[in-house]
Amino acid sequence: MKKRPIIIHVPKTGGTTLFMAISGSPKPPKPNQLYRHIQMFGDNEEMKSNCGDIFDCDTNSNYVDQQLILMVRNPLERIESEFGFLG
Repeated sequence: MKKRPIIIHVPKTGGTTLFMAISGSPKPPKPNQLYRHIQMFGDNEEMKSNCGDIFDCDTNSNYVDQQLILMVRNPLERIESEFGFLG
């Protein structure tokens, strides 16, 4: 089975740009009301989750054949960026 990438989107870490690059979409996805979500590619499916099930020992076997992608950001740089944006 071909591995399907799953992006765990952490807000303000470049996840939207990563989503656009991987999916080939010229536009960002429409915003949704969820703070966290998991985006699955390959079958044009979207699975929404709080991401805890990926790391839960009882359910993580569901993700064995899938590739997980997560972008993180230095928290101090994030605060500095927000301060500069608001200032």
